[in-house]
Amino acid sequence: MPFAFDLRAYISQLKVSKKTTESAYTSSPTGEISIARLIENKADYFKKTAPNTREVKKNIILSDWTSRGYDENQNKIEEELVTQLLQQGFNVYIWQIDHLERLGDAKQLMLLRRNITPIIKDELLKKSVQELKKPIDELHVLDGQEMRHIFFPGNPMKQKMISGDCLKSIIDDSPSWIPLIKQYLNHYPPQGFYSNICIISDQKPYAPSITPLIFEHFEELKSLPIDESPYLLEITANNILTKNLCTHQKDYNAFDKLCADFGPTNISEQLISYKQFHLEFDEFNFSDFDSSTSPEELKKVLYLQFLQFIQQLPNLKEVLFDAAPLPELMELNFPHHIKNLLLYANRGSLRIGDSQLQSIEIYRRTRSSHNIEFTADNPHLNHLFLKNCQFDIQNLQKTLNLQELELWDVNILGSISPSTRLDHLQSLKLSCEYNESAFQLLKSAHHLKELELCIKINPSFIIRQTPQFPELEKCSLDNMKDEQSVLLLQHSPNLQSLKIGISSDYYIDKIDISNLKEFTLNEKKSMSINCNLSPFLSKGQKLEKLSLDLNQIRISEPVSLATLKTLSIGKYYAPGQSVFNSFENLINQAPLLEELTINHYDVCVNGTLTNSFAHLKKLHLKSTNIDTNILQQIIEPSEKIEKLSIEHRSYQCGNYLFQQSFPNLKTLQFDTDQLVPDFLEVELFKNFLKQHPHIQSITISAQSQRIDESLLSLLRHYNKVLINYFSIDRYIEKQQIKSKENIAYSTANIASPSENLSRAKLYTPDVKRTLSIDADTKLDPNTKFDAIDADTKLDPNTKFDA
Repeated sequence: MPFAFDLRAYISQLKVSKKTTESAYTSSPTGEISIARLIENKADYFKKTAPNTREVKKNIILSDWTSRGYDENQNKIEEELVTQLLQQGFNVYIWQIDHLERLGDAKQLMLLRRNITPIIKDELLKKSVQELKKPIDELHVLDGQEMRHIFFPGNPMKQKMISGDCLKSIIDDSPSWIPLIKQYLNHYPPQGFYSNICIISDQKPYAPSITPLIFEHFEELKSLPIDESPYLLEITANNILTKNLCTHQKDYNAFDKLCADFGPTNISEQLISYKQFHLEFDEFNFSDFDSSTSPEELKKVLYLQFLQFIQQLPNLKEVLFDAAPLPELMELNFPHHIKNLLLYANRGSLRIGDSQLQSIEIYRRTRSSHNIEFTADNPHLNHLFLKNCQFDIQNLQKTLNLQELELWDVNILGSISPSTRLDHLQSLKLSCEYNESAFQLLKSAHHLKELELCIKINPSFIIRQTPQFPELEKCSLDNMKDEQSVLLLQHSPNLQSLKIGISSDYYIDKIDISNLKEFTLNEKKSMSINCNLSPFLSKGQKLEKLSLDLNQIRISEPVSLATLKTLSIGKYYAPGQSVFNSFENLINQAPLLEELTINHYDVCVNGTLTNSFAHLKKLHLKSTNIDTNILQQIIEPSEKIEKLSIEHRSYQCGNYLFQQSFPNLKTLQFDTDQLVPDFLEVELFKNFLKQHPHIQSITISAQSQRIDESLLSLLRHYNKVLINYFSIDRYIEKQQIKSKENIAYSTANIASPSENLSRAKLYTPDVKRTLSIDADTKLDPNTKFDAIDADTKLDPNTKFDA
């Protein structure tokens, strides 16, 4: 449970002496803040006394202060903040296009805030001095950046910082806060998840004088993230056996200070126990250094400091560098206790020497041609991942025991020796141009179990032979010529799972599915397969999972699929009797079916299904319109349905299903834009919820609309509820509702997957175990917590909005 930064306390920093005018420009908390005054609620929050100085009441200017991404509770907090400012006699203005608008009350802010014009702070200060005729030290610009420091200090994905009487902690640089935090944790002990405490101090959090206090009073302390500005210290108390040091630095001096404070004489026993080190540089400016020293030399010095720092942490297992200013040529001679390396960088060649590294992951934000050279044997390396790179990979054979190799959007520029043998390689995922190097790479992997290829054939490259994969069990082929795909499959006799894209009818019968357990057939772009699939599918007598993602599905005769358990069909829009006949011929002969997905597939005619669906447990409908008679035949015989998913404009299906009963339903996913109070469908959904109190997990998506309070009150009775709001700027806000026994959590905004940012790895552990609590939440001391999405896997391209 987070100790939140109380916004009211922020006002105490706005009234400062004229002798400290610099504070008018900084977003870091400054000034004297007393926890006793704040928590006992007896403070005059708006005074800062200082001897021999004249008090100045600031004029507050709100700039670029937008409500998008804030929930209703946060809007109320902002309104309360402005109300208190006005009550205490502060003049509050909003910048509106070309002039300052003075606020009479907080309600006016709510009306004007969406029209606040973005403007650079320095420019705004100049304009405000001219318009208000006041000196600059009597003005304070409260902009969006400063508000983000208040709401989301530090790593924005760890938790939303929100205000509440039971979650209030503004800490000064004295140790008086220790008993308060201990008392809170004793009352609400963490059980299986991260319990976050955010502390704001005038003292740098990594200074040795404060570090012993932290560890002295927290036996269960496992994670200490460090942020250089504002001086934010976030303590994570939990019972999970991982320890993590995470620092987000903005300049060289800050890291230099960090290394000095945690040097050989100051490093504590607790710090030595850390297992993870994450270093992220938001920005790096060399302008403060002597011009006689080149930036490249400074990078080398900085990198040596990295190595010296991690050398002192013998239990460290994982190192992550994110946007760090690394040298053009980096020698990865890490200490042998380092096992995992994650590197996010724009440039730089790598030389990987003798190490005990087990996993290396390298992400590029821009394409650049550089070398990766293995200068010594790396017998312990079993996982290598490269993305968005143009690499000349040299001496790959020195990765003697490599088991997993992933090359995504990679151009292999150099040659891989024909003598290279990767005898231990089990999994290869390759997205690149098919050239001589790619061919040699495939040829060297004799014992592959899993292969995923998305390659383009270089016209100048003559394919002399096809690599053979006698042990291959799982294969995915995309963007390849049909004849190349078929030829490769003929050299893979033990294949059990196949996903393939085909562009013509001719090659369908060339694919042998007689021994497959899983089969997915896709069409390539702008292609159409229009042949009768009945003879082909009849060969799949061992199929347990079948997916047909085709524009036209024509199955003229019944197909016996006696072993099939999972079926996915789509995408076909043209209604008619032939559509139902294909649907009937495919589905009637699958008596063991447990999971059915109908995606972009309209079955709008009446008919009769003979399948009893006695084993059906999961039903997914996506952009699908099915005649209610057909839908009734699918769901009525089955009392075992445990998961129901209605997504993407399957309105007619949803309206019908919400009038039915599912006695064993455990999971419900409802993805539509209809959940607003004016629609009849909401009432159907409410009645459905009342009749199904046994549902364990509910996920709802709504298009740019807030869920009405009556529906929220129903959702609060369920153990786990996740609501996705798709806003007009394509951002998704995920919010889990407070339930009977579980405290809900919410994450910061997550951008659409099409956006490109590769920092997901940095935040993955915290996303899975972070809780955030509404301002008015009252916690029962007996509250128990579930592990939240423990199996969540985040795509490296996922973008996190600050």
